[in-house]
Amino acid sequence: MADPVSTPRRPFRWSAILDHGVLIAGALFMLIPVYLALTTASHDKLLIQREGLQWGFGDQAGANFSAALFQSGGFTGEITGATMLMNSFILGIGFAIGKIVLSMMAAYAIVYFRLRFATQAFWVIFTTLLLPLEVRIVPSYEVIQGLGLANSYTGLIVPLLASATGTFFFRQFFLSIPEELVDAVGKRVHGKRLCQASPGFTMACLPSPTVSSVIARQPASCSNPPAWSGHSASSAAPSR
Repeated sequence: MADPVSTPRRPFRWSAILDHGVLIAGALFMLIPVYLALTTASHDKLLIQREGLQWGFGDQAGANFSAALFQSGGFTGEITGATMLMNSFILGIGFAIGKIVLSMMAAYAIVYFRLRFATQAFWVIFTTLLLPLEVRIVPSYEVIQGLGLANSYTGLIVPLLASATGTFFFRQFFLSIPEELVDAVGKRVHGKRLCQASPGFTMACLPSPTVSSVIARQPASCSNPPAWSGHSASSAAPSR
């Protein structure tokens, strides 16, 4: 009877141990502050003030989290953690949807429409990164106040919808669509390029990483709302 063919053993590599050790150390470095926040939040505030951060869990977690979510406080005495979470959720959804739609439309027009100054228009849009909201806070406030949008979700969301970074991401994606892909389903429809005549074709090809990259930038906008909100995103709910 023939001997079974033995598979050669892989040589042991110390570099693999080192790589996994670095990854594990990096994961612990990121997770330990989260663990400390959870354990410390489960103790009484007097103990925290006296002894500092706690490595073990206490018996006050339920009471502390309940107070943080539902106990009113702040300057007006009407602010709760649940309200802040709701406001942040509404702002995040509004920013994400608005920026994706506007950025996609701008990039779509720059790439597929035959505009004489398309490249120059893109760089004009891109240079708006040099003008963050803090630079144009006064004129933006005047516009929002004049439109009667102060202390409203609309007034918080609309001024921050234009995104040069999102336009850049979507432009790069549209440029990466090969011409052969367009030719595969018919290059011209009624004398126009397919991507002009059928936006749905391009939207169907839209990759999730591009959308995810735009959405991932929204937490900063939620935590730093415009200053003209009578109650910011961390306070009582603004009007619609």
